[in-house]
Amino acid sequence: MAARLRQGARPHPVLPLLIALTDPARLPDPAMALSTLPRGSGLIWRSYEAAPAREALADMSRRARRHGILLLVAGEARQAAMVGTHFPERALLGGRRARRSSGARAPVTAAAHSERAVIRAAQAGVDAVLISPVFATESHPGAQTLGLIRFAQLARLASRLGLAAYALGGVTNPMALRRLSGSGAHGVAGIGLVAQA
Repeated sequence: MAARLRQGARPHPVLPLLIALTDPARLPDPAMALSTLPRGSGLIWRSYEAAPAREALADMSRRARRHGILLLVAGEARQAAMVGTHFPERALLGGRRARRSSGARAPVTAAAHSERAVIRAAQAGVDAVLISPVFATESHPGAQTLGLIRFAQLARLASRLGLAAYALGGVTNPMALRRLSGSGAHGVAGIGLVAQA
């Protein structure tokens, strides 16, 4: 899978090829996700309503290190030295910059659904964009998808701007992965990936 995805994509030394995302309905427990994911993958803990308590974040950070998984927290993570940060598209379009603790090199990712969002993510200083929805997805049934050609255009734009691009949305089977070959994707992201793992 890794070789196929990296054709035409810029390699990134820190970011994994696989990133799972928590979801209040489909995957609410980040600890369960950590125990299911393979070593070397990533997990975005989406906790937009209330930032996780310092103790909970410290515990999850320890668990992630033990399992060899990169942990990112969605939203405003004040403890960014411990984990990476993931921003929703609206935060970057609203003028947010990717802030890092002094000396920290935890990755910063952002959601992107358009060319404007990819460009804004690069201006904001993030490391990677999760471009979605590529294919039809359980999370948003009936939503318009980007499709493979549009995703590849956005992934190539991201790469030119120095960002790793992840395909998010409906990438839940080997056929979808094969379709992404040569698209410029650095990796794949999703909620259903935990079940697949």
